[in-house]
Amino acid sequence: MECSSKAVFKKEFFRKLLHLPALFFLLLGNFYLKTSVVLLLLLLLIYSAEYLMRRIFQKETPFLTDLITRLRRSPQFDFGPFFLALSLILLLLFLPMISALCGTLLIVVSDAAAAWAGLSFGTHKIFYSQKKSYVGSFTFFVSAFLCLIFLIGFYPALALSLFGCLLESLPVGQLDNLLVPLGVALFHCLLFYQA
Repeated sequence: MECSSKAVFKKEFFRKLLHLPALFFLLLGNFYLKTSVVLLLLLLLIYSAEYLMRRIFQKETPFLTDLITRLRRSPQFDFGPFFLALSLILLLLFLPMISALCGTLLIVVSDAAAAWAGLSFGTHKIFYSQKKSYVGSFTFFVSAFLCLIFLIGFYPALALSLFGCLLESLPVGQLDNLLVPLGVALFHCLLFYQA
């Protein structure tokens, strides 16, 4: 891996690590739904307010601006964290916890594994999505299957892994932080959830 590739990998590694608190919010929401939703809404507000302060008023928030600047993909508003928090709120409010967990695990674990594998080894890009690689998508599928098999069984895990892999491979940019968890959770809820 070249020096610039290592820098990109390192930045993406730390960006994807920030997906981990999603599991905390899901766990918290299992016991304290209102608290979890309010905290996620507060994070959305702070994240958006920091961008507006910086963009409109040219004012920086010392710690927050530095953290967001280091982790964002471009100078524009990075919708990735916004969509992730929004998907968690929707999952917590409207879907069964097991379905929400399936969707969240895939965006936290499998999306990160796909990004890391794709950056490291993904030389062949998917024909319909030039930012995604076959290696990254395969890694997504395998890691999703391994995460889900012990949680929901073989056939549901296989189906959700394939569906999640398809959703993640779509050229939707940062919208995948909303599309993958919600899509997988809805798919699970509709096909496999039994109350």
